[in-house]
Amino acid sequence: MFRRLRTKLLILYGGVFSLALLFLGLTAQFAIIAYAKQNVQNEMGAATSVFTRLWSQKSDAITTNAELLSRDFGFKSALANGDVPTLVSAFDNLQSRVQADEGLIVSSDGAVLAGAESPIASDIAAILIDTQPTEARTGIVTVKGQAWSTVIAPVLAPDPMGWVVFASRVDRAQMKGLETLSSIPLDAAILSPDAKGVWRSTSGDLSDDAIRDLSAFAVQQKARTRAEIVSGTKGQIIAVGTALPSLNDGEPSLLLLSYPLNKALGSYQNLLFVLMGLGVVTLCVVILASLFLARTLTRPILRLNRAAEKLKAGETELVTLNSRDEIADLAAAFNEMAVSINEREQRILHMARHDLTTDLPNRAALEERAGLLTLDGGQPLIYAIGVERFSHIRSIWGVKTSNGVINALADLLHGLNPDALIGRLGPDVIGMVIANPQGGFAFDLAPDFATTIAQILDARVPIDDQMVDIGVVIGYDTAPSVGQTAAEYIEKALIALDQARTAKLKTAAFDPKTYDELADNVLLTDQLHSALDNEELMVFYQPKYDYRLGRVTAAEALVRWNHATRGMVSPQRFVLLAEETGFIRDLTLLVLKHTLRDQARLKALGLDIAMSVNYSGRLLTDREYTERTLAICAQAAGQVCLEITETAVIEDPTVGLAAIERFVAAGIEVSLDDFGTGLSSLSYLKMIPAQELKIDRSFIMEMEKGQRERLLVASTINLAHGLGMKVTAEGVEDDTALALLAGMGCDMAQGYGIARPMPVDALEIWLREREATPVVAEEMPQATQR
Repeated sequence: MFRRLRTKLLILYGGVFSLALLFLGLTAQFAIIAYAKQNVQNEMGAATSVFTRLWSQKSDAITTNAELLSRDFGFKSALANGDVPTLVSAFDNLQSRVQADEGLIVSSDGAVLAGAESPIASDIAAILIDTQPTEARTGIVTVKGQAWSTVIAPVLAPDPMGWVVFASRVDRAQMKGLETLSSIPLDAAILSPDAKGVWRSTSGDLSDDAIRDLSAFAVQQKARTRAEIVSGTKGQIIAVGTALPSLNDGEPSLLLLSYPLNKALGSYQNLLFVLMGLGVVTLCVVILASLFLARTLTRPILRLNRAAEKLKAGETELVTLNSRDEIADLAAAFNEMAVSINEREQRILHMARHDLTTDLPNRAALEERAGLLTLDGGQPLIYAIGVERFSHIRSIWGVKTSNGVINALADLLHGLNPDALIGRLGPDVIGMVIANPQGGFAFDLAPDFATTIAQILDARVPIDDQMVDIGVVIGYDTAPSVGQTAAEYIEKALIALDQARTAKLKTAAFDPKTYDELADNVLLTDQLHSALDNEELMVFYQPKYDYRLGRVTAAEALVRWNHATRGMVSPQRFVLLAEETGFIRDLTLLVLKHTLRDQARLKALGLDIAMSVNYSGRLLTDREYTERTLAICAQAAGQVCLEITETAVIEDPTVGLAAIERFVAAGIEVSLDDFGTGLSSLSYLKMIPAQELKIDRSFIMEMEKGQRERLLVASTINLAHGLGMKVTAEGVEDDTALALLAGMGCDMAQGYGIARPMPVDALEIWLREREATPVVAEEMPQATQR
């Protein structure tokens, strides 16, 4: 609900104190009401006791006189004889002494012998006839709405002969007298129910509203004397009732004392106002104190929060507090944490921008420096300096020495240009970032400076009391493009370094053409992968002419790629990419499957042609692939020959020879392709169980130059025949070569002089045309076959 701590503290303290103040106020009010009620009750009790005592004394005195009169023998005799004058004389004398308002002598038959004119005579006579009292009684009787305090004394002989009755009015004057006995202005009245049961005041001056308000209380109060608070139409009233003795049991009487509560509390109003005022003042003080406390608590917390936000943003701000409380301890802990985080961050930043082993700036730091130099439109010059034989140095001298070599070269570079940033771009590559053209250094001087660097760094460097020979190769870019990023500056320098190493140069500038070719090779490799997946490559077949039979008996399967946008891609290019990327496995399988399928088709048409397939020497070391090749060739419809370069066998003779032997044992012919271009060895020719040797086209195409070239070809043919192999000559372009080879005893010829590579449909037609009339070497056509 509330987000700010200051508001929460203010609400908490102010709310708690307000509740406490409210509780105290209510408690004080209840206490005052209880005290006022108790005080009024005490006053009412005292007034009631005084009234009761006075009423009892007066009643006792009248009762005593009445009993004396009723026991007087002469009075009894007069009553018995009906001597009314004597009775009246004695009764009047006594009535004057007791000061009763009314007096009656009632005979046992209900006749009023004295006081017949009294307003209460008939009612009293009826009560006496009804109750027949035999003992003296006192009580209240209500006659025509007026309460009378009555004393009855029976005249016995021994049965009642009559009764002596004295009555005094209980009127407003007497109630006023009772009210004056209390220290508070009570309202006193006597209540009695009328014939309908409605309580009415028989004395006193209570209003009708007050009587109605107190009627229910009067009914409940007949058996109790405790003061109660009664809700009235004009406010609450404190009332207490005392039951009075009644001559008529059916008409009870009640002495009711009442006092308005507001009057009882009137004397405490000032006290309540004072308490309320003190409460309001105290509440204001508490609110102000809460505000001060909240500010005291939240101000340092807000400072800590601001410092935490800055710490989150990478800034360090320390919070200093003058207090010595828990918040100050928290601030001190926060400061220690902030300092620790800052130190850790600095270490992490240093590690992120430096090489861990040499503590030189790394590639990220060099990119950052180059980026700063390009912000103002500058073009930094970056050298990528590769350390030659670094892996050799590391393996011989150890990691520590090799890292020392990097640091030593970095020191030499700092000596050449103290303003340059020297860092490590790779394990064996050092980067050098120079601001250009600041200080008069221009790009046209970059090659000379690169040569200077190479001359200085090509030296013997002392590392840990050891002299280490160091050589370097340097790449750089002298023609950066507009808007080039820092990463691109470094990347071009690294590419230039690779170009220098490939070209066996000490220094080299970035060559966009070579880089574009490399980038295009990457793209072409990806496209080759897709072409293999979609079987977009085609297999063409170049016929092989058999000199002995005078006709074509075999064909070499050659893969072709008609690219959708590039057109026909050179096989030398994409086959080489397949060798380098490992796609040669999929490529060889594709060609082998297509070739065997086309061979089976041709055989079904009556054309039994042996098929030769180029088999990469890299595949000979893969035993699983060898097994797969054997399984595919086992399904061939005719003779299959795998053409393998002699170089591949020489590179790994054990595995290569084992694979070749498996092929030969399975009935697959093996041909040594491109003989004469590798590191030929007579011992290998003796060991390899090949059935065919193919002389490379470079020798065939140069036979016409002289006797020496023809002698090399003839010697090779004789050598192969001596080892039991047939010879196929590649690159036969014309009739002269074809005739020379026939004279040398060559077994088969292949080249444009025989036929160009063609699809299997074209091969079928070509073979059909020559099937009926076999030709000899001299009759082979020329131009039509090119």
